[in-house]
Amino acid sequence: RRCDAVAPEVPVVLNRLVSLKRLHDDADALRAALRASRMAEESIDAMLKDGAALLHTVEASFEANLAAIQRNMAQMDARMAEIASQCRQLEADGQSGGSEGRSGPP
Repeated sequence: RRCDAVAPEVPVVLNRLVSLKRLHDDADALRAALRASRMAEESIDAMLKDGAALLHTVEASFEANLAAIQRNMAQMDARMAEIASQCRQLEADGQSGGSEGRSGPP
């Protein structure tokens, strides 16, 4: 009988098939993990690109704001210098006894 001749090999073949199924299951799990890792990498890459674009925008805004602050400070320095000059002139006029042009009580 042919079946009797292969019957002792059935448990060996069955063990191999079970091992092969485990191997395929492990390969599927690895494939899923790699796919998830690739998706995470793509997501991180996109976030980094977005972050770089935002950083560029912030840097440009910072440079524009810094230039505006510097212009404003220069204007304020010029105004302060003008006011200081006017104060010195008023002090000089007051010390020279010139009260002309003043109205009201002394």
